[in-house]
Amino acid sequence: MTTQRILTRSDALRIRNLAERMPELPHGDEIADTLLDLVAQARVIDDEASTSHVGLGSVVSYEVQGTAGVQTVTVVAPDEADARAGRISIFTPVGLALLGLPEGGAGLLRLPNGHERAVRVQTAQPGLLPAA
Repeated sequence: MTTQRILTRSDALRIRNLAERMPELPHGDEIADTLLDLVAQARVIDDEASTSHVGLGSVVSYEVQGTAGVQTVTVVAPDEADARAGRISIFTPVGLALLGLPEGGAGLLRLPNGHERAVRVQTAQPGLLPAA
């Protein structure tokens, strides 16, 4: 079972804008549709609202079913991604799975091979990166 997603107004707007540019890339239509559906179904909150959920710039500790241990990453827009620095794009399977989940929330990680795994957010610290 997946948890209701939460997005700030500014994140929802930025994600919509990014999704509208996606069709230019390989598999862009599929990613764009997923992002637009996520935004449409999310509970959108004011930017000032205090909540522990995964948004753009959030530092997230999460666990994937069937793997050992907790991983920590920063979820970012594609132009800010750097896998070596632990900054993952919302266009990646992990970024899509985590985006909008609250602490303790669960979602589905869709792997490139078509399999799915449950993912659970352990902690989410709000945007520590400047908004673009």
